[in-house]
This record gives sequence, C-alpha cells and structure tokens, in this order.
Amino acid sequence: MSITIQTIETKRSTMKYFSFGKGSKNLVLLPGVGLRSITLAPELVVDYYSPFAEDYTIYVLDTREAMPADYTIEEMAEDAYELLQKIGVKKACFNGCSMGGMILTTLITKHPEIIEKAVLSSTTHHVEGKAKDVIGSWCELTKAGDLKQLAEQSCQEVYTKEYYDKYYDALMDYHLGANEEECDKFIAQLEAILKFYNKDFENIKEAWAQAGKEPLDMGQKVMAIGAKGDACLPYTNSLDMAQYTGCGCYIYEGSSHAVYDEAPDFLDRIKHFLSSKLLDRK
Repeated sequence: MSITIQTIETKRSTMKYFSFGKGSKNLVLLPGVGLRSITLAPELVVDYYSPFAEDYTIYVLDTREAMPADYTIEEMAEDAYELLQKIGVKKACFNGCSMGGMILTTLITKHPEIIEKAVLSSTTHHVEGKAKDVIGSWCELTKAGDLKQLAEQSCQEVYTKEYYDKYYDALMDYHLGANEEECDKFIAQLEAILKFYNKDFENIKEAWAQAGKEPLDMGQKVMAIGAKGDACLPYTNSLDMAQYTGCGCYIYEGSSHAVYDEAPDFLDRIKHFLSSKLLDRK
C-alpha cells in the first residue's frame, strides 16, 4: 500500500499527517514523543493498525513543522484540533499514546464535541515526580548530543528487555540517524512534557460547565490504559485519571511504557472498547 504524506497549513501551523483505511468511522492516532517524525515510517503504523482498516478511516497526526522552544502541550492540542477541522474530521475516536495522550486529555477538556470515544494509553494529565527525572534526563542527553546514551537509556525505559534486545540495532539506527533540526524539535517536545499539567482534567465537570461545553459520559467514552512496568509514566497516573473522571481503566501486569506496541491483546482491547455501543443513561 502506498501512503501519501499530506501537509496541511492552518492559521496556527503547518503539520503533516497520513491516513489509511476505508471505514465509515474516524480513528485519530496521536503518537508519543519521538526523536524523528512518525511520517518517516508510515508503513509500520499501517501494518500494525490494519485490523482497524475495514471499519475505520485512520488519521495519524504529526506535530507541527516549525516548533518554537516554548511550545506547550496545550498548543499541540490546538494544532491537532485545527488540522482535523481543516480536513473535515468533526468527530472521531482517538487513541493517544504517551505525549499523544497528554494532547488527548487537553482535547477532552477543551473540545469534547470532537470526541466520540478516547483511549489514553500510557499517559497522564500531570507530569511530576519520577516522570520528570526520566524525561529531564532524555532532554539533557539530547542537548549534549549524546544520542547513543539517549538511545540506550530511553529505549530501556520505554520497552521491555525482550523487545529492546530483539530490536536493538533498529532502535540504535533510528536514534543515531537524527539530525540537528530533529534534535531541537525533540527537545522542544520534551520541555513541553516537563511543564504539562492539565488541571481542568482533575475538575473536568466543573471545567466543562464553566466553558459551556457539553460533557462527555466519561465512564463509557473514555478509557485509560497503563502498565505496572512503566518506567516513564507510572501506571498510577492511569488510576488517578480514572479516579478524577470516572473513566474506565485497565492496567497490564507485566508490560512496559510501550504497552501500546508490545501487548499482544492491546489492539483487540481498544477495538472492543471503541466499537462497543453506548448505554442509554437517560
């Protein structure tokens, strides 16, 4: 399958995305932070998410092209929202992984009207504690130009040992091939993560009421997924988000941060959630 990378200009930014699938429902994928663009290897995403291609049209969003040093997660969310509006996606299911999940929490609080259902995968609404230490270390290694140490450290923190050992060469090639512009963009994203705190998510019903937004039924329309072996964003973040909002939650026992890539039943789990019918709560 030939995948065309589209470039879209909105009032706010220039962004790339690609799409595939032929279904009548929309699924938007918001990837995690990456040293290099998700658009460099679209075929990997297409292959992995192929079980969704019959029922969904899938949109994979990159971050903006020119990224200022003081960029924020909130701005990433507005960029994503404007891109989707520009291409005519008015409502969709979403899967946000890691940083993409942070973006998704912001879309949930700021633009609930675009959310059909949402999966928050290995993510948080508030970066603190251990997560700041881990991500801050990645940032410092990138600034120092030590891409080998960055690759080995970050990949061991993101993936299980089995996955890391199996794909070691490919993971090293990916990181060591990054240029200066890609490193600067990576640093800007990491610094945005370090500052992220979506306070509205903790008081989501009140936040929606103040903004005059129609609230989501969080118990049926949002699900948080975490992993007990997550060395980047502890699984307790998923539990906290479920406690604050009443959303669904599932915790994997023996997986890593990249449970969304590694768990053999991850796609089945989210497909079941996204396709399940909403209960009549009237």
